[in-house]
Amino acid sequence: MPRRAAQHLWVDRKTYLINGLEPAYVFDSNLWYLGSRCKHGCSFPGTQNSLRRKYKVYGPMPKGAGRTVNQCACRYYGEDWLFKFLDLSSIGIDTTKRRLGELCKNSHDWQGTGKTLRRVNQNRCLDCEALRRQDPARKQQVAQLGKQWYEKNKNSHKACAKKNYLARKANNPVGEKLKRSINKHKRKALMNSAHTTKITSMDIKLHISARHQNACVYCNSRLNIVFDHFIPLAKGGPHVLGNLVPACQHCNSSKRDKDPMQWYFEQSFATQKGWSKILKLLNLTIKEDAAQLSLL
Repeated sequence: MPRRAAQHLWVDRKTYLINGLEPAYVFDSNLWYLGSRCKHGCSFPGTQNSLRRKYKVYGPMPKGAGRTVNQCACRYYGEDWLFKFLDLSSIGIDTTKRRLGELCKNSHDWQGTGKTLRRVNQNRCLDCEALRRQDPARKQQVAQLGKQWYEKNKNSHKACAKKNYLARKANNPVGEKLKRSINKHKRKALMNSAHTTKITSMDIKLHISARHQNACVYCNSRLNIVFDHFIPLAKGGPHVLGNLVPACQHCNSSKRDKDPMQWYFEQSFATQKGWSKILKLLNLTIKEDAAQLSLL
């Protein structure tokens, strides 16, 4: 009689999608080979054969004699044998950092596989780690330990931070300047209680290049392009990609924290068509007060 397999076993999931991807199975041909079907009816995916391992067994027989044994993989690993040959990279797992292991004590089942996603080096369940990080008591404890460490190592920390900054600045002066500018504007937005999201210098470059073709949104110049908050942070503008536009150095310095509509029509290049184009590009609408803009 073929052995009954439980529903959670990988042997029953060989034709299913895992994490939206089709799983692949591999084996070392130096250790394993595809042979005849075993008595339990195990078959390697895509074949009608069992995966077997050949080795010699020596017993109480004349010296040098022995017999060859060809055991099926299920003899080594049980009913869940197929999991041992699953290529984790085929289902989107970075095998240098993650692995699938036995269910954790909280039974965190990854993608319905009956396995828990764990760290390779520490063997910790990633879902359990996420729950620990969200614990308010743990957050407070970590913050307190961080403050204590900083007070003890303040001077060495500042010296190390300055050394690292100078090294980054030497390797990538433009990128480091942009990064510091982003952080400065983020702090300013937080001080004004404005909406803020995490933005990297690469996000800004891609956004400006793809949506604005690296041209000043006000005067269409392509010289000395920087980024500008269309609705100024000082007037409650959010620090988000939708409020960032490319501007030449002249327009950026001239606009400062002025109302964008009032400033625009004071410029020699201003036209009603150009203003409408800017609003359409940024998905903005004018409220009853013409000086007030609402970012959608």
